[in-house]
Amino acid sequence: MIELVWDTARVGTATSSSGATLTVGDHSAFSPDDLMAAAVASCVMRTFLRRASEGGLSILSYAATAETWGSGQSADTPGVVVHVYLLAPAGADTQRLTDLVAESAQASPIAQRLACLPTVTSDVRVLYRPDGTLQ
Repeated sequence: MIELVWDTARVGTATSSSGATLTVGDHSAFSPDDLMAAAVASCVMRTFLRRASEGGLSILSYAATAETWGSGQSADTPGVVVHVYLLAPAGADTQRLTDLVAESAQASPIAQRLACLPTVTSDVRVLYRPDGTLQ
């Protein structure tokens, strides 16, 4: 649960059940669009990492960027675009990891609650040694 209390002007404080707080509104660090993009990206990440672990897939690094879009790309339904960047050990099945990112986006609980599923792309890289051979 999130509690939102108006502070002043058009700014408020959101407090989570854990007690963490976040300033929201016109003059806060995160806009509502930023928070939506972060919610979708973090839920896709959590879903992906759980599924990768369950599937015995090793990941060395996971990063993502996310943004919302609206009237510029779709006059009807706003959405979220997430770009996932993975670093995997040598011998990793990059196609399986790419597929798992797409599957995780569709299975993400937050994404399923949106009017449209997020657009998700991925860039999977395999770790190499400095001499150019696979690690």
